Amino acid sequence: MLNPERLIEDLFDDQRLSDAKLRGFSDDALLRMSFPDNNPGGIYSTLITDTTSKYNAFFGKMNNVAIKKAISEGLTVTMEASRTAVVNYISDLNNLVKFKFKNSPATYQEFYPLGMKEYYDADLSQLPTLLARIKAAANTHLLASNPAEVGELIALIDAFTAARTAQQTLFIEVENLSTGRREDRKALTLQLTTNMLTIALNNLGNADNYNNYYNPSYLPLADKVFTTSGIIAAGAILVAVNEGVFTRSSVLTVYNQGLNDLIYSITDQPGVIDPAHQFTVQAGEEKRVQGEIPVFEQYYINVQNPNPIDNGKWKVKVG
Repeated sequence: MLNPERLIEDLFDDQRLSDAKLRGFSDDALLRMSFPDNNPGGIYSTLITDTTSKYNAFFGKMNNVAIKKAISEGLTVTMEASRTAVVNYISDLNNLVKFKFKNSPATYQEFYPLGMKEYYDADLSQLPTLLARIKAAANTHLLASNPAEVGELIALIDAFTAARTAQQTLFIEVENLSTGRREDRKALTLQLTTNMLTIALNNLGNADNYNNYYNPSYLPLADKVFTTSGIIAAGAILVAVNEGVFTRSSVLTVYNQGLNDLIYSITDQPGVIDPAHQFTVQAGEEKRVQGEIPVFEQYYINVQNPNPIDNGKWKVKVG
């Protein structure tokens, strides 16, 4: 019996659907929906506009997060280098403090109450307190006699403090962006679900036509055996089957359901026609591929329409 709850689920809200695959699926779906043959009379133009808006909101946000994460990683390197520099200088300063205050243990304790181990072992939440303490001790007991050493210590402490502050500020920005990014992803997946259900209603009883709009190889739950098909624009190259769907032992059947020749290619890169692994399928014909798949780490099936004027119709079955 049909479970009606499936009709109100977000079909694309699946943790196994990575951002990269969601992007590939969205790119592919938007392209397919935009073909005149798939959008007669502009019946899906509003869906295309809404999907494009949500796509840009999410993947623009994702790019912002990626950029800021890269910057934050760079700031972390800077901060760690600054931390190492200040702790090493405090270690070098230890000999001077020992010599100057060898007859005043209480003064030495103001600098190193637990020796250098305390500075080496301090985590990032503890270190600012320790640095403030040694900075105060240096200003009180060393500034008059050793201004250069105190100046160097303060400069290193200030550099660490600035690097740590910049890092923490960016961490907050990344977290804020990530929160918005999760909301934007949800908006996109709901829109894709709306698109799928709308197209399904318009193609009840006509599954082959419905397949013109979607490539299931991008989805996390693609079947072991599935069929995908679509329209390819004049002069275009597209990914018919994405990586992760078939292996060297798979049986492939490719079809040409249009009126002009198509070129198929099995490669390890998306959207590339490899001259060493390509074959032409003439209009109305099909080709079964078994036992002749090259050895790659990952596999794609790409299709090219060499006709400069007319669209083509392709279909691939993986079994």
